[in-house]
Amino acid sequence: MPMHPKALAAVLVSIAAICSPSAGSQEASPARNESKTAPVHSTADLDRYLKATANAPSPLDRLSPLARKRFLDSLEFRDGALVSHGRSDLIAELTSDEIRQVLGIFGEEPDEYLLTLARPAPRTAPLPAEPSDVERSFDTFSQIADSRTRHSEEERSLSIAHAYEEQLAKYAGNPQELDDYDLEFVFRAAQTNVFYNPTPKYARSAQTLLAEAQSRGLSRPTDFGYVYKALVSARLFDEAREFADQHPSSDRKPLPQLHDAPGLTGATAWALARDKRELTRKPIDLRQPAQVIVVSSPSCHFSQDAARDIRNDPMLAKLFRQHATWLNPPLGTSDFDDVQAWNREHPDQPMVIAYAKDEWPMFEDWGTPIFYIFKDGELAETVRGWGAGKPHDELSKALGRVGLLPADEATASR
Repeated sequence: MPMHPKALAAVLVSIAAICSPSAGSQEASPARNESKTAPVHSTADLDRYLKATANAPSPLDRLSPLARKRFLDSLEFRDGALVSHGRSDLIAELTSDEIRQVLGIFGEEPDEYLLTLARPAPRTAPLPAEPSDVERSFDTFSQIADSRTRHSEEERSLSIAHAYEEQLAKYAGNPQELDDYDLEFVFRAAQTNVFYNPTPKYARSAQTLLAEAQSRGLSRPTDFGYVYKALVSARLFDEAREFADQHPSSDRKPLPQLHDAPGLTGATAWALARDKRELTRKPIDLRQPAQVIVVSSPSCHFSQDAARDIRNDPMLAKLFRQHATWLNPPLGTSDFDDVQAWNREHPDQPMVIAYAKDEWPMFEDWGTPIFYIFKDGELAETVRGWGAGKPHDELSKALGRVGLLPADEATASR
């Protein structure tokens, strides 16, 4: 979605570390088992290993053709050890034992995350010798979704949606016509796409793909949690409740009771009851002379640091009590318990949950924390991150420019 034209005058001040929303880490540092007998500890070792096993069995053979290539391309070595590797293809295609065997090539042990999310059972059908058209489309989509090119969250979401529509949407419309391998590729892409683009269309498509996978015995317990959260994030609450009733899980808490306050226009957010599972959707008045919207998350330690430091600064603490709203990104009311716990711990800095991103078109990024500072209803200043440099200085100067701090106090702030 295009940036709100009035927001083009906003000043962007990059000041420190920020928590970025993502669908899950695609790469991570492996756990060492310090095996000196493993054949591969460097790029040169890998080249020799691949040549030696070109016509011999290898644990890598259990990956589909392009998944194998993506995994090998993701490997990073330093000082005679593997320091980073791709995760998504291992999780999608291999059992925990198969993952152990693959990482054993490099003298590494899989972490608990990999083992927990691995396939529960090995594939029964033989791998195709050549990638199918669907796998090639998935590979193109995956390269775009996993790109490390720095974009705003909005640009990233749009690029992922475009790639999904161009490469895989035509297959998602007829899942019954796909073989098992291709169905898994399309469902993986659908889960990634709906995470970044939680629309009713994409949430329902993911649900349809899951139903087809379940009918073939291909679904996993975690798939139901992903689809449930997609329905919630798309604000399909009745459908989410029905889905939860059909697929009960001891790990999934019921949705809170939902209410609408009168006068719901413009930007809105869920306000949380203190001691019960209840949300009330309320409007956020952006027309005040000056105010701060802090995009924040209870699970982001930079947000936690910002809240602590602001609370410990008497000048900022008073200003934020009077003029700030702490706003959790709209990732689904499944975050209810974390936000409620934050509010109990920070009664003077209560957090609300944004209803939908499209109600906040002036925000080009939903990383946390970001301080969006408004003057007379228009976005005037943007201060990103917390924890490095002099965040008090940058924030205080921005607050001074919109009149929330006197100029002398903004300059004198530490």
